[in-house]
Amino acid sequence: NRIQFAVRDVAGNWSHSPQYTVATKYTTVLDLDNASGTIGQFATLTATLRRVADNAPLSGKSISFVVDGDSAGSANTSTSGVATRTWIVTEGTLGNRTMSASFAGDSTYHGTTGTATFRRYANTTVDVSNVSGVRGETVTLKARLTRTHDGALIGLRSLSFKVDGTLVGSAVTNLMGVATIPYTIPAGAWLGDHAIEVNFAGDDPLNPSSGRGTLTVAPTVYTVSGRVELQDYVVDPTGTAITIELRNPGDPTPLETHLVLLDGNTYAFNTTRTGTLDVAAKASHWLRQARRNISIVGNTTVHFSLVNGDVDGDNEVSLLDLGELMSAFGSVPGEAGWNPNADLDGDEEVSLTDFSILVRNFGMVGDD
Repeated sequence: NRIQFAVRDVAGNWSHSPQYTVATKYTTVLDLDNASGTIGQFATLTATLRRVADNAPLSGKSISFVVDGDSAGSANTSTSGVATRTWIVTEGTLGNRTMSASFAGDSTYHGTTGTATFRRYANTTVDVSNVSGVRGETVTLKARLTRTHDGALIGLRSLSFKVDGTLVGSAVTNLMGVATIPYTIPAGAWLGDHAIEVNFAGDDPLNPSSGRGTLTVAPTVYTVSGRVELQDYVVDPTGTAITIELRNPGDPTPLETHLVLLDGNTYAFNTTRTGTLDVAAKASHWLRQARRNISIVGNTTVHFSLVNGDVDGDNEVSLLDLGELMSAFGSVPGEAGWNPNADLDGDEEVSLTDFSILVRNFGMVGDD
């Protein structure tokens, strides 16, 4: 384009300047769309560049994007004047942030800038603690809420708790991001693992999340205890080994076998079995006694009184026992013929006293 200036003097005469070449540029406008995205994930930034004079789209022009003061890269406009930038959302303040797009201009077009809002979100993580207990016990269900990208603790947010899909309560996280609720394990809960699910519904700009843990329902442990009378035993029975079996009623097959050592004449062991059971006790040279139909629904007391004379341990007092006793008769510990099971009264000598015990109980048979 050329320009020339004309001047007229007071006498009416015109004079003209030389012609000058003038470079002209078009005014532009840049429309930037609002956008949003989650930290660490892709977001799409879009801006449209047009010529003001006729609203025509401008292609092939570089558009620079800035989000919250930081460069988000650049992209060239398409034939429709649209520049699209795919950007990984960086860490920063959550919520609405200022975003801008700029065209620097060129020899034909003036530069321009557009502004909009970018809303930054953050993913969250719910970590659920595993817990175990027995039926009827009140346990604590616990979960921690954090921001995924930096592990920051999130307080004062509500978490809901489910066990096996059933809502059992909700709680607000403390300043350490932890929420807890008490939970009483039902009496009818099956033994083993149950699913704990904890949900955070989200709180813009914090995204929702959920976590899972395990509630393990363990068997209830009961104590079976009592006294064992070792008949005709004249010394302290402390340390004597007793084999105690739990059985189904009328069935000699043991469900559990416990080897206990007497403390004085008392014993104790733990079991997770419940119901009506037979409880049988046997010691080295005493006959087995079975206590029938014992109800174990809590800590249970069962007493025994065991008959002496079973030298060979076959659960009956017979000629075989008499033969073993006679072989050891008159012996004491350390001698070649010594048999501790023939020392029925425990006085460390196989004597007439032991013989009389065996004779008195001869023919007796222990319980199956």
